[in-house]
Amino acid sequence: MSFPHTTEISPITAIKPVPRFGGIVTDTPYTYQLIGAKFLADQGDAGLFDEMGLGKTLQAIIACDSVGAKTILVICPASARINWQREFKRFQTINRKVSVILSGFDNPEPEGVTICSFDLASREDIHSKLMENRYDVL
Repeated sequence: MSFPHTTEISPITAIKPVPRFGGIVTDTPYTYQLIGAKFLADQGDAGLFDEMGLGKTLQAIIACDSVGAKTILVICPASARINWQREFKRFQTINRKVSVILSGFDNPEPEGVTICSFDLASREDIHSKLMENRYDVL
């Protein structure tokens, strides 16, 4: 069986390199991260299943920026919410408000990035609030 995306990788044209922050080399995406971001951006539906620590968050952010997503919903483990918030604020090249749902008292923003845990998103009250928005990327 042959998979088209593994036999030939087209040049990365739609993805702009992430600017360096603080001059730290690790803030510049690796080639495999740009390829992963391009893969996400080019697909209608896709997922990343890399091992922990390889930069899936950065790849997702670059992909969101490259497709011009304005309204994004991130559902993640509760322990990763603040990391997603920090990474979006650090790496996004489109200025979006980034909000984290920490309880049933928090409301998703109509535009920007909303970050919510699996547990909270499964609660009926929060789930209905989240579904009031139309998201460019989920």
